[in-house]
Amino acid sequence: MQAVLQAELNAARLEKDAAEQRDTLFLQAQRDVAQNRDERRIEAEAYAEELTQSAAARCDLLMSEAVERAGQEIAALRLQAKEREEEAIRLITDELFS
Repeated sequence: MQAVLQAELNAARLEKDAAEQRDTLFLQAQRDVAQNRDERRIEAEAYAEELTQSAAARCDLLMSEAVERAGQEIAALRLQAKEREEEAIRLITDELFS
């Protein structure tokens, strides 16, 4: 009878220990998941910042190129206007003196 009682006590203790161990492992797994999630969030934020900076740099480059092209087009139009002005003056002068 004593052996049976002792076996039941041992079984109850083992069951309690197993439950405690299960709870401990579950809590550790939850902590690990939370830490992993936080690490992934930090990595994602860093990557997003990197992409944002890259996009901003690309935008600046495109804007600079567009301004340069616009400046060249303006210079070409001014030259064309000057040439047309000179041609108009020549035509008017020819008409006046012919």
